[in-house]
Amino acid sequence: MWADDGPRLRDAPSSGFRVMSSHQTWMAVERLENWEADQATGFTMFGIPERVRKRVESIREVDLIVAYVSSAINSLANIRRITTPTIEKLGFVRGYDDIFPFCIRTESVLVLEREAWVPFRGMLDDLSIPRVGGIGARRCATPSAC
Repeated sequence: MWADDGPRLRDAPSSGFRVMSSHQTWMAVERLENWEADQATGFTMFGIPERVRKRVESIREVDLIVAYVSSAINSLANIRRITTPTIEKLGFVRGYDDIFPFCIRTESVLVLEREAWVPFRGMLDDLSIPRVGGIGARRCATPSAC
């Protein structure tokens, strides 16, 4: 998962003043099969593998998750809001291609139609995403980069 730096001031469009952002935006990489399993549940949860559990413990209720679908698709597909930051034990979920022993509860903020998914590869040259906290963890340099 990737995350931005948290609270910061940013320019509000055409308003002449600045707005405080009080959430983190996380980017999560999912295989298409797992994204479809999440879609089937109404995006009410997000499965977490054991290897990233520690990293996810800093997620807060106001945080957002941007889903990056890999599986040779390499596109941004939807945005979810964390509804309960507590990491829960997760039982079997039909459709997941792997075992995810934990989950966090989410709600859908934006779901793009498949033909409107945003290709991510074209954005890579414009982003600065430094590594933090281990394999797969990244922190976006700007909120708009997530």
